[in-house]
Amino acid sequence: MNTQANTHKDRDASDILSQQEFEREVESMYAAGERCARNRASWMFDGNTSDKTRAAWRKGLADGDPMYLDQLPSFSFGEHSGESENEVIGMETCINPDTCSIEERDELCEAFLDGFGNTIEDAVAKELG
Repeated sequence: MNTQANTHKDRDASDILSQQEFEREVESMYAAGERCARNRASWMFDGNTSDKTRAAWRKGLADGDPMYLDQLPSFSFGEHSGESENEVIGMETCINPDTCSIEERDELCEAFLDGFGNTIEDAVAKELG
């Protein structure tokens, strides 16, 4: 954890990190979103999932069928997801979330959600085999 960030709670992360360092943290959040998508995808099917169900999902995803696409796992920050923006930022970066400006927090969270959204469909397809 960046100890300098912890000692400057009244300053934005951009005051503490260089732009290049902040961009690395944005990339870390994107990668965390990808990992989260792969984890969520791994929960969708198990040994009890029939071959018929797997085949229907494969076809639905390949065809872009909304009936299947709308059932893909999603992620949102907040009380119903169990993980707040600050918790995810704190776990996945060296940034103390209390030092982030609203714009920085938005950029970090958007990177996480982009990583999740850009990965989930392929991750589910991979789980289907």
